[in-house]
Amino acid sequence: MMHRSELTEDQIQHTIDTGELPDEVVKAHRFVAVVLTQGWCPQWKSMDTWLAAAEQSSEPQGYELSVPCFLYDKSPLFKKFRKFKEKTWGNHHVPYVRYYKDGQLFDETNYLPSREFFSRFATANNAAKEPATTVGED
Repeated sequence: MMHRSELTEDQIQHTIDTGELPDEVVKAHRFVAVVLTQGWCPQWKSMDTWLAAAEQSSEPQGYELSVPCFLYDKSPLFKKFRKFKEKTWGNHHVPYVRYYKDGQLFDETNYLPSREFFSRFATANNAAKEPATTVGED
């Protein structure tokens, strides 16, 4: 099941100050996709539509996913955050998505279609269920 939310100004200020999103964001669920964008972006509007549909349909199944979003063109922190995102994280495009598993960053992308977006978590979730093997074990 997916849970959408909006990042707060305090969480964004923490991110600017420390270089990373706060633990309460990246550890909200086992899987987290933080979407950082500007409201005018056509790809964001598309993404917002399929994220809303997925949330209403109880997708994805088999794991919990948190999707906090920040539309920074609507924020008083716009210039500071855009500069941080571009200089510190090296990303100049929107939407920018950071993917976390168990609180650890495991991927970064810009816009993806819904199937590709959700496949990142499905793959990570299924990989976690596979038994570990030891080299040389019969």
